[in-house]
Amino acid sequence: LNDCAHFYLDNLNSGKADAHIEYILSRKIPANIVRSFGLGASLNYTDLPRFLLAKGYSKQDILDSGTVNEVDGRLTDAQGGRLIYPIINSYDEVIGFGGRVLKKTNFAKYVNTRDTIVFTKRKNLYNINLLKKLKRAQTIREVIMVEGYMDTISLYQAGFKNVVASMGTSLTQDQARLIKRYTDTVLISYDGDAAGQKANLRGLDILKEEGLNVRVVPLPEGLDPDDVIKKMGNEAYRQCLDSAMPLIDYKMKVAR
Repeated sequence: LNDCAHFYLDNLNSGKADAHIEYILSRKIPANIVRSFGLGASLNYTDLPRFLLAKGYSKQDILDSGTVNEVDGRLTDAQGGRLIYPIINSYDEVIGFGGRVLKKTNFAKYVNTRDTIVFTKRKNLYNINLLKKLKRAQTIREVIMVEGYMDTISLYQAGFKNVVASMGTSLTQDQARLIKRYTDTVLISYDGDAAGQKANLRGLDILKEEGLNVRVVPLPEGLDPDDVIKKMGNEAYRQCLDSAMPLIDYKMKVAR
């Protein structure tokens, strides 16, 4: 997995990843943030399995890593052609990858590598590695929980470094316990559309059942955290955080 991360990183810097670079620039992600999050590029479906086999890995190990699929007897990069987000655990180990398509397609916009012996999505949080580094430097009063990779990167870049992503909307007991190691207060900052705001009341209850103080951040209708930062600025997002409501108030709002 570590070799895969370096392979994707080298691709991004190879001069062949124009579409990936263009997307990064369109999202206004500076070079230092690209490095901090280890972003990379998959250029096609064939180079990664070829690279791993050449390094001496067995076909079974490659498949077990979750980074490669076997289709009709051929090995293919599970993230073929996508912008790559390494998923790194609290011990600074690469355990999986998320990938984003770069143009309109019938495929899912984002996919994660499948669950493996080292990666289970529901037991991990994106950016937990940098949150751990932050905790070494200062006391963390609260953690902001967002849905996806770009929201995390956008908030981190804007100075809200106490951010993690659930990589989807369904929160689990394992994720709640992981957060509990760093703070007692969680600010849920999901998308501002009705679906995002109603997403997973059960998940919020799970956080509460683990002894966390859960507050829900109201966002303007139709905007996600990345949109708020880009369109309205850091201070506007700070005001959203300041308006975070206790879970019981949020439940009543949803019921109304």
